[in-house]
Amino acid sequence: MDIQDPQLQRLEYAAKAFGREAYLRVSRAVPTILAAVAILLALYADGHSVEVMALRAVAVLTAAATLLSWSSSRCSRFGFPSAILAFGIITVVLRFYTEPHEDRIAALMFLPFVAYCAYSGFVYAFAYFTVEGAGWENERMRIKAWIRQLKRPDGLLPIFEFSSGSFWTGYFTYRFLRAGNYWVVARFKTGKLHRMLECRLLGSSSVQIVEDASGDLRVEIDGRPIPRVRTSPEMRTNILRAVADA
Repeated sequence: MDIQDPQLQRLEYAAKAFGREAYLRVSRAVPTILAAVAILLALYADGHSVEVMALRAVAVLTAAATLLSWSSSRCSRFGFPSAILAFGIITVVLRFYTEPHEDRIAALMFLPFVAYCAYSGFVYAFAYFTVEGAGWENERMRIKAWIRQLKRPDGLLPIFEFSSGSFWTGYFTYRFLRAGNYWVVARFKTGKLHRMLECRLLGSSSVQIVEDASGDLRVEIDGRPIPRVRTSPEMRTNILRAVADA
């Protein structure tokens, strides 16, 4: 990313925090499922062994994480990584305590996956928590206004759009608009334009779109090539003109 201005870096940070709308469903569904499974197992578990106590601890922690994820608090995004971390660590520790030695390696190999999922979730949760706090009012207002335009264009700002993808990579729709000297770029699952997957604020040079000799568009966003780009002839003309004027 070629944004050096601190104010614009804050806008980019806010765009990432608010752009992952599809994440909200996952961040609520996963803790709910984990809590339901853990509670059912805990209800049918008898005794006071280490395994039973660990299972009950998982049930309590995942239930608390589920309640947090469904709340309207700016802390709500912490529910998902908390549930993953609690469920994963206690499960691994329990297997390490109860399983034969040869099965412990398999349990330990599960830890990096748990750590990655929890870390990614906590990074996003902290960004959302920060941007929803005091001192970010201007960034919240501007990013939310741009996101509304990208999801439901009303003609006030020119919106550019193209689709890409394949059966193997998935099908996505990109929409972007010009905001001063920068681009606001949003990615959606094709056919689901009501729920954004990602939003970015990028410098002019971070969005490269040219027409090759065969007439196809070659698109590169923040250094990442976008394969199999498709759009209407009219939109193609508008996109090339907008990028050339940027």
